[in-house]
Amino acid sequence: MEFHRTKLFTLVLLGLSLLPGSAFATLTLGISDTIDTLVFVEDGGINDASSENGVLTYIGGSELDGWITSVNTGITYPAAGSPEAPLLHLNSVDVSSSSNGSLIVALSETGFTGSPGDHIFDFNVGGVLGAGGNLTLEAWMGTGLFGLDTLLGSFNFADSGSFSNSLYNLTTAADDYSLTIIAYIDHTLFGVSSFDAEISVPEPGTLALFGLGLLGLGFVKRRRRT
Repeated sequence: MEFHRTKLFTLVLLGLSLLPGSAFATLTLGISDTIDTLVFVEDGGINDASSENGVLTYIGGSELDGWITSVNTGITYPAAGSPEAPLLHLNSVDVSSSSNGSLIVALSETGFTGSPGDHIFDFNVGGVLGAGGNLTLEAWMGTGLFGLDTLLGSFNFADSGSFSNSLYNLTTAADDYSLTIIAYIDHTLFGVSSFDAEISVPEPGTLALFGLGLLGLGFVKRRRRT
C-alpha cells in the first residue's frame, strides 16, 4: 500500500470529523481502493442493505480497483451496546482479483457518553488472512465522526491463515466521544480475507471483576516474594 494514498484517506476522515454540522451524524462506513474510489455509507442510507437501526451492511466490490467483492457489516447501538456501554463491531469479507489490491475500510459512530475519566477499552480482532496478504487493524477514540485523536490499539498480521488478538487500554475519555475502527488490507495476488474487529467498554460489573483480578495477581506476587 502506498503511503501517500493511505495518508490521503486518513486526511479525508479527519476532514469529515472537523466539518461543522456534517451530514454524517450516524453509524457510517467509509471504504476506498486507495486509487480513485471513495465510498461512504450511512446507517439507513440508500446503499445500506440492512433495514435494522444500528446495523449497516454494504455489498460492493466491482467499483473497487483490484477487488471482486467487499462485504462489510457494522454494528453499534441500539442494535448492540448503548451510548453508556459502547460497542462498535466491524465484519469484513474481501475478495481480490488476480492483480494487486489495497483496500481501506473504516467504521465510525459518535454519541458515546459517560462520566469523564478513565475507561477501559477492549479491542478484539480475529479472522483469516489470504495468501500474500497483509492486514492492519486500528481502534481510535475521537471527538467527532472518524475522529482520530487517541489510538486505543493496533494489530498487524502478515502471515496467511487464521489470526486473533486482543488488548485492554486504560485511557481518559470525555463525556461525549466517537469510536472508529480502520482496516488497511493489502493483497499481492488473488485471495480472500475476512475479519471481525470490535471495540467495547466492559460493564461496571466486569470492570469490578477485572479490578479484583488485578488485586489478586498483586497478592499472589507478594506471597511469592515472601
